[in-house]
Amino acid sequence: MFAIVFLIYFLITTPVRAFELDSLPYANFSFSQTEAFFGDNHDLKVALMAATVGVPINALEATVKYDPNVVQVKEIIIEKSFCRKDMFVAKKIDSQLGTVHIACGLPSPGFNGKGTVAELVLSPILEQHFVLKFGNNSKMLVNNGKGIEVLSLKIGGDFNITSQGGFTFNPDIPSELILRPSF
Repeated sequence: MFAIVFLIYFLITTPVRAFELDSLPYANFSFSQTEAFFGDNHDLKVALMAATVGVPINALEATVKYDPNVVQVKEIIIEKSFCRKDMFVAKKIDSQLGTVHIACGLPSPGFNGKGTVAELVLSPILEQHFVLKFGNNSKMLVNNGKGIEVLSLKIGGDFNITSQGGFTFNPDIPSELILRPSF
């Protein structure tokens, strides 16, 4: 009986710290564009972004899926990447399947913050709606020597190709939340 009374007393008198979502560690993938229009060559660059807070990463793999009947990915540009240029182990466009595969790394202490992984050069084929989304094998690995996967959110892109010569981006697209045990 004493244990129950003590437990109730402890629960009532112990201050509970509220936490803010911003203070929790996270890692996510997203796309940079919110609105964009074609240049003279009718191409659009969309940056694949990675963001981490409190979780330094040193390796990542991203698969981007798209409809190859509507849009073409012409090039993967890595000049602005936070990954080391000599540590890109995959940089592949499959125009038949409509996938882009990127895998890269960087040495310790890794990366913590928001930055560009790579830029995709898109070119329209048809005037209609298309989606860029991250595949299930996309991942970020924490810089702890154990390779623990920490990706918690994949935010896709929802685009329309318009006859006025531009892409528009719909920010109200579903995101995929990945629940992981703490590490």
